[in-house]
Amino acid sequence: MGKRKANDPEAESSFKKAKLEPNRLSSLSPQKGNAKRKASDVVEPEKRLARYRSKCPNAISDRLDRALGQRLFLLNRQREEGELKEVFTITGSTGNVYTVTINKTPRCDCPDCGKGNHCKHIIFVFLRVLQVNRSSNHWFQKALLSYELEDIFASAPPPPQLRSVAASETAIGAWKGATGQAESSSSKATANADDKRRLPTLEDDCGICYTTLHSANMIDVKEYEGTLEWCKTCYNAVHRECWDANLLYKGGLADSKLECVYCRSPWSDPSHMPAHAGGSRTSEGYMNLAGMPGFESVSPVRDTST
Repeated sequence: MGKRKANDPEAESSFKKAKLEPNRLSSLSPQKGNAKRKASDVVEPEKRLARYRSKCPNAISDRLDRALGQRLFLLNRQREEGELKEVFTITGSTGNVYTVTINKTPRCDCPDCGKGNHCKHIIFVFLRVLQVNRSSNHWFQKALLSYELEDIFASAPPPPQLRSVAASETAIGAWKGATGQAESSSSKATANADDKRRLPTLEDDCGICYTTLHSANMIDVKEYEGTLEWCKTCYNAVHRECWDANLLYKGGLADSKLECVYCRSPWSDPSHMPAHAGGSRTSEGYMNLAGMPGFESVSPVRDTST
């Protein structure tokens, strides 16, 4: 009774990481007049809010294949500074738009997660977006400890708009756009005969679906026309299909701004714009993008195996 569970090594680690204040160290050794230490001097380990999983359950392994094999899109992400929580907006195989929350109890508002399952959307966020290593046991836990969340967020790559400022040309372009110093389209055409659009490399992933932009068969940026869309400020690209998903989602929101996912400059003159935006609503209340421009091949009928 009262003992910590021995089958949760993460809880053990959490306990070991707890530190006593220096002025309490003396209370650990027997002293006259102090038969018992005060309860407030005892450092209690953080309790996991669900049973610890020592290995990935088969049901989650099945969903892992779908999370990495199906095309899923990150439409939005939001995190308050200092919070161990981040919220992601995802759409995928049925066109429904779902919200994934990564905190001490990772969850999604999709029907599969509503049944108590660790859905493919949660797995997508952990492995694709936050890039948690598959050898880690964090991504399949039903509940996480504070220090585990700290490790996940600290190790995750920054959002695309923060990663892009490492490239000087991108940073300068974003700064000019934000300060109103960006050149007009006509002056750019006159002053620059060269195409500034970035040619995707092996290391370049789309800032929306987090899969590669690079194609081994394409060696010129013009060969990517029709499959990619480029920002006219930072010259970074996303998949056209992904950009369509972004446009459709943003079109259904009040006061939404059409911005580059990398530099956050206004995307006021895209070369490809769907005729409709906003999608429809399912009987369950989800925004749905199926059948919209760029999503014609997406079926709103859910795969019941997921």
